[in-house]
Amino acid sequence: VHRAYKGLNYLIDACRFLTDDYLVVIAGTGSQTNELKKISMNLNLMNVNFIGRISDVEKKIFFHLAETFAFPSITKNEAFGIALAEALCCGTPAVTFHIDGSGVNYVNQNNVTGIEVHEFNSQKFAEALMNAMKEKYGKNAQNWVVNNFTKSAIKDDVLHFFDI
Repeated sequence: VHRAYKGLNYLIDACRFLTDDYLVVIAGTGSQTNELKKISMNLNLMNVNFIGRISDVEKKIFFHLAETFAFPSITKNEAFGIALAEALCCGTPAVTFHIDGSGVNYVNQNNVTGIEVHEFNSQKFAEALMNAMKEKYGKNAQNWVVNNFTKSAIKDDVLHFFDI
């Protein structure tokens, strides 16, 4: 959902700094969609595509095809990031901002499953997008989610905690 705390304005601004071979696909809709489209048009960004709502199957396809998953949320309203974990599970590294008090920083392990940008800076976010390569982080991303966020991993942790 396109809401202010999702930080999509930073992602769109970051597109100004990406090389021409980067295509940014923004799925979903929300209260900020029209404003975000205007910003993109005003910046004359040809590498940004708004595709609206997509199904879970389509989302999974995009995650597998993507080189990197941009998750530019900026406040701890983003407590975890289900889509973030889904992308990592598909072997797609993520780029996130550091958000004090948010689980986003736990889900995306800096320099292990992707890159965490420590200040809300669009140019640094773009640089991270260009450096978060699937070959470097993809397998780590997938293993991290499988070992920590799947049903079996959580079940094992709970059983171990209660020594059952």
